[in-house]
Amino acid sequence: AHLPGAPPRAAAPPSAQAPPDAKAANAKIAYLHYDITIDPQRDILSATVCPRGFALQQLTAPIDEAAPLIAHPHTDSVPLTSANGILPVGKLAATACVHYQVNLKSALALDSSDARRIDDDLLLSPDLWLWAPKPYPVGLKVSAQFHMPAGWRAAVPWPRLDKQRFRIPQSAFVWRTQAAFGTLPARVMHTGRGEVTSYVLGKGWGRRHQAVLDWVQRSAEAVTSLFGRFPTSRVQALLVTTPARSKPFGMAMHGGGNSAFMLLPQDINLRDVDSQWTVVHELLHFSLPPIVNADAWLHEGITTYLTTKARARAGIIDESFAWWELLDGFERGRHNGTGLSLREESAKMQETHAYWRVYWAGAALALAMDMKLTARGSSLEKTLLDMADKNLDYARRFNGPEVIQLLDQTCGSSIPSDASQQYLNSSEFPDTDTLAKQLGVRIKSKHHTSFNNAAPKAKLRHKLMRPASAP
Repeated sequence: AHLPGAPPRAAAPPSAQAPPDAKAANAKIAYLHYDITIDPQRDILSATVCPRGFALQQLTAPIDEAAPLIAHPHTDSVPLTSANGILPVGKLAATACVHYQVNLKSALALDSSDARRIDDDLLLSPDLWLWAPKPYPVGLKVSAQFHMPAGWRAAVPWPRLDKQRFRIPQSAFVWRTQAAFGTLPARVMHTGRGEVTSYVLGKGWGRRHQAVLDWVQRSAEAVTSLFGRFPTSRVQALLVTTPARSKPFGMAMHGGGNSAFMLLPQDINLRDVDSQWTVVHELLHFSLPPIVNADAWLHEGITTYLTTKARARAGIIDESFAWWELLDGFERGRHNGTGLSLREESAKMQETHAYWRVYWAGAALALAMDMKLTARGSSLEKTLLDMADKNLDYARRFNGPEVIQLLDQTCGSSIPSDASQQYLNSSEFPDTDTLAKQLGVRIKSKHHTSFNNAAPKAKLRHKLMRPASAP
């Protein structure tokens, strides 16, 4: 099963607020710069953190696993001691710097999605080495520069300031993310005013290598086709070759920028329908703001539904298969779960592993929303795109009810909230049988459905899933 996107960090700084008065507005801008160095032996990551315009008081471990990895913290003249993920530095002068090291051998020994060696490359999340300033000054501008072994590059989702430096958005200290270091062959793909930069970790896929990159390109184009343009300006895609998996696996992360992380089998079968949805699914996550994992029913539900719709509209799958995929998913979701309400099942999903129940119940609610929005001349994807254009502050935690309210405001109706309210606090699975009868669709056999063109919403059915090129 596809696991949900990475959760937010345990301790997030408050979102920056506008200065409360003119005096604060005229205050000096605070800057923080990280110099990050990986030694030639790839054993140690060293960080030098220098403030300017404010007094740095404390650095904190991004996640619990980062705390024991730090070594030799000190200022320019004084040794420091970290405890419980906190590195108190006092109130340093605005020109003083803090130095610390991260033991990469210990980090890689975790062998988790945060840290892993792939052949000669390193998958190494900033959650293990980017210690965060606390308190976080209003309007703080943060930058970083990397110093790599010969032939290496850093792949991070942060925007570039110039050839040498990156800007670190505040969301990098709120939401989890992923980064990589190594030779990292890259391919920049442009689609619908968006840019997807794919970095390959490991040896690649031999004769399939170009086909895999083309598959990523087609997946991005499918998302563009659905929305009319790519839903975000840029995405970093880390493609990890692995012989240990038989099916692709992906995660979407929002910390500091949009980053998709995908484990792709060494002998990947690109004709396998189970393989074809992975990249589309992860890229679709970036049409939504970052939402807490407790409300996976919303962000995974919408993304699961749109994964089918995007592939159908792009002609990757046909209309019959698309409806079979949804109806089959609804049936699996209906018979999965622990009897809790959808809200509770979603909040406890990591404990109960009721992924099908949460994902497919959420997808059913997304279908219900999309049917009503499309009947009004709009669509779910148009509403998401209009919401994205509001330039939401990603350096905060969004929950499901907040995003539903934003969707209501964006589409100018209560369609999103009406669809979710009916089942969110119920242990009943959404009534997809009635929706299917209205649309005139039922399962005929594996991968196939039959259509009733006399059904009251048959024309709507075609509008939802028929390829964009079809008459």
